[in-house]
Amino acid sequence: PDCNHENTSIVDTRSTEGGEAVRRRRECPECQFRFTTYERKDWQQLRVKKADGSTELYDTQKVRRGIELAVEKRPVSYGQIDEIVSQVTDTIESKDESLVDSNVIGRVVAKQLREIDQVAFIRFASVYEDYSDAEDFMSAANGLLSDATSMDSDEHTTQTS
Repeated sequence: PDCNHENTSIVDTRSTEGGEAVRRRRECPECQFRFTTYERKDWQQLRVKKADGSTELYDTQKVRRGIELAVEKRPVSYGQIDEIVSQVTDTIESKDESLVDSNVIGRVVAKQLREIDQVAFIRFASVYEDYSDAEDFMSAANGLLSDATSMDSDEHTTQTS
């Protein structure tokens, strides 16, 4: 209020925006000035715990940049990138926690990339898993190949049955 009095009283409270916000009418007991406040859940308060123990605010643009680097020069559309970012955000928001481990984000992104583009998956995993030599790449590639082989044999078994 104009009088700079710190205490106010709530005159009226209503749910708005489909239940996503609370509208409150307030009044200053000193000068009777009335004003409206809105309370909304602030997802920007969601924090990410990094491997080194530090925390930072969750940033969808940072997730997007990581995905874009992995899919560079690959046949992955912007729509697919948007969908991955959306799924990552939905997954961590659904946990309804204020602190999420960066490994959770990395696993969700890796899972989505693995389904969309295996080369992008290897690129992302090389950074996310911190591959240090060629054996790490070979292990990841062999994992993809063995998964593909088992899917092919499952399809062959289903077709011959």
